[in-house]
Amino acid sequence: MNEEFMKQFDWLDIILNQELTNFYYIDSIEYKVIDHLKEGWGKKDSIKLFKELTEEYGEKSGQIVEQFLKTNILRDWPEVGKRQAKEGTEINDFIRVLWEPLEEKGFEYEYKEENNIVTFHLTKCPVYDLAEKTGMYEWLYHLACATDFYTTPSFSKKIGFTRTKSLMQGDDCCNHTYYYKEKIKKEDSLLGYCGLYCGGCPNYQKTEAVEPVNYKKDNFYEPCEGCNSDIKTTWCSDCEIIKSNKKKNIRICYDCNDFPCEIMNKFINDSKYPYHKEVENKMKLLKEKGLDEWLKIREDGYKCKKCGTIFNFFQNKCNECGNDL
Repeated sequence: MNEEFMKQFDWLDIILNQELTNFYYIDSIEYKVIDHLKEGWGKKDSIKLFKELTEEYGEKSGQIVEQFLKTNILRDWPEVGKRQAKEGTEINDFIRVLWEPLEEKGFEYEYKEENNIVTFHLTKCPVYDLAEKTGMYEWLYHLACATDFYTTPSFSKKIGFTRTKSLMQGDDCCNHTYYYKEKIKKEDSLLGYCGLYCGGCPNYQKTEAVEPVNYKKDNFYEPCEGCNSDIKTTWCSDCEIIKSNKKKNIRICYDCNDFPCEIMNKFINDSKYPYHKEVENKMKLLKEKGLDEWLKIREDGYKCKKCGTIFNFFQNKCNECGNDL
């Protein structure tokens, strides 16, 4: 079984063979976790090693290893992109560099390209097969699946990535999706049909921050480029407000003769989302200022006035300085 781990993660030796003090203080838990992995990798049984890490450092150990991999990917993959990515063919070049070699390791997939969006349908994954044999689903997610969210934008900032299904998380396939950001975003992508500013949404913000889907899906989000883009969350795709506006050929609810309708009243008064109450005034502001000025005002409105850190719809305090928002 150890040979299978070594085969699938033959690149991990190189990453672990670094001076860890370049990354962490020697007494930090991060140093201890990575050092423990480094000392045992290839020498101990891999399953036993992962269990040791979990028993000694808890579930946080897997997250620490993932963050260590992320740091290395964000450092190294831009150089790969500089060498391999050509202007206008960045997605095809990324597929050539990352996906084509995976066929030799037993990965099976189909992919299609439509409207500048490339979607992979992965049904056979040796890493998932290894998880099935060993029960190490979460550890293998940290080592493999999560890295997809880092390699893509590191290879080229022009490429966006989303994945809403994963074999490792119990789905029937992995649906890796790649797109050119500038080609799927419209000028008014961040203007919600309801009047919200999509830039204040944690889904959009996490997409920009290159953060992965949580393994247990207990803090689940989907990468999104705004509800008027071609890459949006499932719930925005199914939004009754968007469907109604498109059917009536109007851009925002304020333009509707029935405003506020039953759907909109329910939206505004939803106690789970108190920020919904602002939408009528924000749509009036849009009419007064125009789109460009509105977007600038709304962007500035989601920056902490004390330190400038971006915050989202749900925050009451700044994560950086603790200032009341």
